[in-house]
Amino acid sequence: PPPLQAQDPGSNLKDGELSMRLHKTVNGVELAAYFYQGFFKSPRGFDPIEGEAFFPELQSLGASARATLWGGVSNIETAYWNSQDSDNGRNPLVSNDQLRFLVGHEREIARNLTANFQYYLEFTQDYDQLKARLSLDQRPRKVRQVITNRWTWITQQANRNYSLFLFYSASDDDLYLIPNAYFHWGDHWQFNVGANLLRGEKDSTLFGQMELNSNVYTRIKYIF
Repeated sequence: PPPLQAQDPGSNLKDGELSMRLHKTVNGVELAAYFYQGFFKSPRGFDPIEGEAFFPELQSLGASARATLWGGVSNIETAYWNSQDSDNGRNPLVSNDQLRFLVGHEREIARNLTANFQYYLEFTQDYDQLKARLSLDQRPRKVRQVITNRWTWITQQANRNYSLFLFYSASDDDLYLIPNAYFHWGDHWQFNVGANLLRGEKDSTLFGQMELNSNVYTRIKYIF
């Protein structure tokens, strides 16, 4: 298909972006609050008059906490995405507001073997408005869930590194698998082999629409 053409945000001061982060450590717990005012990073809206996609305005407020727990490091994050052009879901051509949530834990389960698990959730707001205006195939899931799992094994004094990174969404029935191997030979040579494997039952889901972009790669670096 032809590449997507989209209207870029303007160049006036009102079309700029503002982001803020406040953070503090309390009794070993890293706390943070976030604010963002700007635009979606992908063209999540469509202008029927111009016949083009555009980048809707976005306002986001979030918070996170990170601490040592259960022999590893645990984290929790949440954010509310206010899609300012969606008109509380009454505009079906612009993404709705979303509540997002992430919880994760990482620990070394054996010598030089680290495991990381995360659970991510997107809850689309004003979903009844979408149901009234879009067909089942056109609208996103009301609740999208993604499980992330990463394994990292470091051997031979960090000269051999192996990792396996998996994103799997049971709600969308799609996945993204990233195997990778890194080798350091002598003082000059580095070798890297990996793959990006995507699969999905529907072309409309995040990983399913990129299934044809699956690839295998290798990289050789000489340092002098």
